[in-house]
Amino acid sequence: MNMDLPTRYWGQTRKIPFRNGFVVAQQIAPFVAVRVQFPAHDNMISYWLPVLSFNTHVNKDFWIPDIGEQVAVLMDEHDEDGVVLGALPSQRDQTASAPGFTLNQRGTQFSDGTTVVYDRSAHAYKIVIGGGSGPTFFGNTSEWYFKVGGVTVTINSSGVQIAGGTLTCTGDVIAGDPGGNNISLLNHIHTGVYSGTGVTAAPKSGT
Repeated sequence: MNMDLPTRYWGQTRKIPFRNGFVVAQQIAPFVAVRVQFPAHDNMISYWLPVLSFNTHVNKDFWIPDIGEQVAVLMDEHDEDGVVLGALPSQRDQTASAPGFTLNQRGTQFSDGTTVVYDRSAHAYKIVIGGGSGPTFFGNTSEWYFKVGGVTVTINSSGVQIAGGTLTCTGDVIAGDPGGNNISLLNHIHTGVYSGTGVTAAPKSGT
């Protein structure tokens, strides 16, 4: 029976050992790396091992496992060099669960309660800073909104709406002809106009 290359490779006796261990030290410079302790191998502690990343050339990603995090490590046959492949879930440390991840979502849950989630089925992106009561950003193909405290700013096909707050501007506002209640700000007229020191009445609607 002919086997493809990956099948033949994984069917061979592996000379490159995989190790599971716990991070005991971290460094960012001159490259992102950790030192790992291996309990199953007399608590041996590795030298600095680089941490595998999605991109380092044109696009660049950053992540580093925490102290005490259980990681999977690919080592050479003499346990002298290797690379950290990623963190391992366990009964104590599970992958992110809040706010209820699904198979169509990718996200990160931080220790302060912040979550960053993209849902490909809903084409929706959501960021909640510092837990459920923190500032929230949500966006999909039809609507974006920002929520901070009791103020929500919504952007959709109807325009921009501000709910629960006051719009304050310290600079100039440039607009075509702002107004309201069918009253033009630039071209409205006033009724009850008299010469002298009198003041005008309210603007007249319809112009």
